Amino acid sequence: MTGGSASSTIFIDQFGSGARHYSWPSNTAIIERYRRFTRSTKPQILSETPPPESRVYRSDRILPRWAEQTAQTIRSSIAYESRKDGRWLRPEAAIAANDFFREVADLLPGAPHLYPSSQGDVVAEFKAPYGTLTSIVSSSFVLLFAVVGDTEIERKILPTGDVRRELGSVMKPLLSGQYGDLAAEK
Repeated sequence: MTGGSASSTIFIDQFGSGARHYSWPSNTAIIERYRRFTRSTKPQILSETPPPESRVYRSDRILPRWAEQTAQTIRSSIAYESRKDGRWLRPEAAIAANDFFREVADLLPGAPHLYPSSQGDVVAEFKAPYGTLTSIVSSSFVLLFAVVGDTEIERKILPTGDVRRELGSVMKPLLSGQYGDLAAEK
């Protein structure tokens, strides 16, 4: 084996001022800085490697048009210390409501009618083809009340629960008109 030295040259166009060449090892600091700057921060996913499960099952729901306006209404209705008189929303409830609507907006029948509860929670009322839905969103739970004909449906969803599944089970009779004894009659 013979002794020798390795060298490398790169060309860098510095902000359109023309390419300059730098050789290694004499300009090691510049070359290393350039390498760090141009290195991809995303991990490479090779074709033999299956994509991570979070990328395969990630849901990209399209929010309805009313969702952003509803979120803005909720944000603008948050109580400040000087306005806690029952007409405003508690900040924790407002954040929970925005998260709730972002998660389930595509399941709801349309834009809600919003107002605060006496404790500052968010109350949202919806009109569906076969009934009405009232939801009360607090920072620690969501209550759903639905009326389909003469039948009442009530669900309490805790933060650990499956919000989409629970709301879907309430929305099905509201959208189809079939619930319990009503389903057997049709």
